[in-house]
Amino acid sequence: MTFPRESIFFSSVRAFFKAFFTLLGIFFAIIPIVFFINLFSSDQQPSEPHSITLLPNVDGKDDLLPPTVPVILRIDIHGIIGKATLTAEEIESQLLDAQKGPLKEGRIKGILLHIDSPGGTSTDSDTIYRQVMAYKEKYHLPVHAYVDGLCASGGMYIAAAADYISSSPVSIIGSVGVLSGPYVNFSDLLKKWEIKTLTLSEGKDKDMMNPTRPWTVGEEEPLKKIQKYLYERFVSIVCLGRPLLDREKLIQEYGAHVFDPQSAQNRGFIDEANISYEKALSHLLQTAKIDETQGYQVVALYPKFSFLKDFLQVPLNLFQGKITHAFQLDPIGDLKEPFLYLYDPKRTLP
Repeated sequence: MTFPRESIFFSSVRAFFKAFFTLLGIFFAIIPIVFFINLFSSDQQPSEPHSITLLPNVDGKDDLLPPTVPVILRIDIHGIIGKATLTAEEIESQLLDAQKGPLKEGRIKGILLHIDSPGGTSTDSDTIYRQVMAYKEKYHLPVHAYVDGLCASGGMYIAAAADYISSSPVSIIGSVGVLSGPYVNFSDLLKKWEIKTLTLSEGKDKDMMNPTRPWTVGEEEPLKKIQKYLYERFVSIVCLGRPLLDREKLIQEYGAHVFDPQSAQNRGFIDEANISYEKALSHLLQTAKIDETQGYQVVALYPKFSFLKDFLQVPLNLFQGKITHAFQLDPIGDLKEPFLYLYDPKRTLP
């Protein structure tokens, strides 16, 4: 009497594969749609406008006020710099949109950088810093930064654009340094297992640090020179923005260490430790000469969410060999640059 069981089993298997191949067919059916959409959507096209999000003021209110009241623009520096929505292109787009539509006519009177970031790529960190500096100088408005969690490495780099930096009581600040690697060489392993590889290149040291062959003495020197240049620029940028920070102590003593808020204040990394977000916002209002009793608006500009665009991007990424974030074991492993302004102790471990 095993036939009914076999029948149920095979029936379940057939039902499973039927559903599986149906979903697979739908998946491959939308690939042409993805290519069609991408054919007519180019990266050169202007970025989509951002949605204006009203944020709470010092009193916790986020009511929409008349379009004549002054505005504080909050820019979130959250997460890894160079990924997701924290890129130089995205921040530039926010700053451009900050002078359009309801925010035009000079309504923005100050910028608050809300920072919770371990840093990221050197290029994005430097570009965002220069964008904020250029905006501040062009429109003659104050820029303050409030650290609410982590302000390390590239986060500290961007914070140097602020006129005043304050911090919550439980934040981590510092880490002025450049990270590259780790570089791995498994040429001995390949030799042991008699595995042969071939790399074709033209130009002196084009295959520099090739992990499949023994490295030559001094091969890493060009990379070390670039890293030294980036480090010296980092130090100069931070010391320029933080005049109370001793350059020699930063290089010889503080290094890429991180500090609690009070220790960071004592060393000159920030101006004021252990305060609330509301107090930091109130201080910016005073600096911007905004009368709280007359009304003001705190806003942030966030990219408009497009369900169709994001949904179609998933199969395109898979088709192009990209692994989506849901399957990534190392969230910073796909950063495009070899040199990082990044605080990540795990990457320095053997």
